[in-house]
Amino acid sequence: MDKTFNLGDFHVTPAVYKDTSVVRRTSLGHSICFGPTFIHTSSTTKTYSAFLHQIADNLKDSEIKTLVIGSDEDASFKSAIKRCFPEATHVLCTRHLKNNAMKYMKDNAGIPIKEIQNICSLIFDKNGIVDTLDNDTYKSRVEYVQNLIVSNEKHGVFLFILTVDFYHY
Repeated sequence: MDKTFNLGDFHVTPAVYKDTSVVRRTSLGHSICFGPTFIHTSSTTKTYSAFLHQIADNLKDSEIKTLVIGSDEDASFKSAIKRCFPEATHVLCTRHLKNNAMKYMKDNAGIPIKEIQNICSLIFDKNGIVDTLDNDTYKSRVEYVQNLIVSNEKHGVFLFILTVDFYHY
């Protein structure tokens, strides 16, 4: 789910889902379909909760327990998900995380674009941190990127602010 912006006084929050009754011939994966769409003027936890409760009321308990909800880092939306689907798994959208990371490194830390692309590649591309399937590989990849950041800072490539704020992020 992702809220759109710049539609005047209104926002649109569409939901998409994988239709498990359909299997694509090419990828053998499930088709992604449009689900409920929310048109609203307020983006509070209460507003999002009203929308998510409508969805919850139309799902079976077994569906809610296995539900995975993806979104950006909007605090109101995250809070509403926790309220309405406490047993669901909430994941953050890698596209949003990557864009936020790139913006932070460029605007807050003044990192050169080539280095931003290198770091984002190590985190978000195939065989990057987000593509990890086991804990040992994950820890190894995180340590590698952290060491790269620290090493580059020692050589004056990055500003100190990157280690303090972005490193944790």
